[in-house]
Amino acid sequence: SSNSYFMKDHANVSNGQLVLTVDEAANEASPSRAYTGGGVNTAAWANHGQVYGKWEVEAQFPTGFGVTGYIGLFSTDKVWPPEVDFAEMIGREPTKLYLTQHYGTSEATEKSGSVIDSSTLDLSAWADTFHIYSIEWTPEGLKYFVDGALVLNQTAHFDPSEMDVAVGTGTGDCGSFVDCPENAETNGFRHPLPATML
Repeated sequence: SSNSYFMKDHANVSNGQLVLTVDEAANEASPSRAYTGGGVNTAAWANHGQVYGKWEVEAQFPTGFGVTGYIGLFSTDKVWPPEVDFAEMIGREPTKLYLTQHYGTSEATEKSGSVIDSSTLDLSAWADTFHIYSIEWTPEGLKYFVDGALVLNQTAHFDPSEMDVAVGTGTGDCGSFVDCPENAETNGFRHPLPATML
């Protein structure tokens, strides 16, 4: 979500749910970015990272051209890669769920993963309702689950070091994989903002 900037007021709790909002908003900290998003991670609010374990998040993804939502593991020491997205949805493709492991070096990154079409699980779209996304990371590898069902089993292609879980929403750069909201109408979509991830 490189075309957006996280703002604290875009991550709120309402009716017992975390609400992450992406919208157009000017911000002094990063004036070159046209959008603001919301996100949380365990390193920032709990000073917590761990090697191996299970992480689980119940979420409903945002929709709209140029909008994305993700749930993933990131290096606690802020070195990238590794990154393990155990659930990511691109708003203009609400029937596809991306599971992706990023590894290698910052100069020569690689990735492996899978795309799960919602029709394989008898769903209309990932953003229609809440689902439970989880990952188990052991010395043997990575196991990805959706609503308790194992959907992907991978070898971990990175050295074990502390990771924290992060959940966020934002936008992409124009022309990128996610694209940007200002390209919505020229691609036959309505302007998507504001959008929320729950």
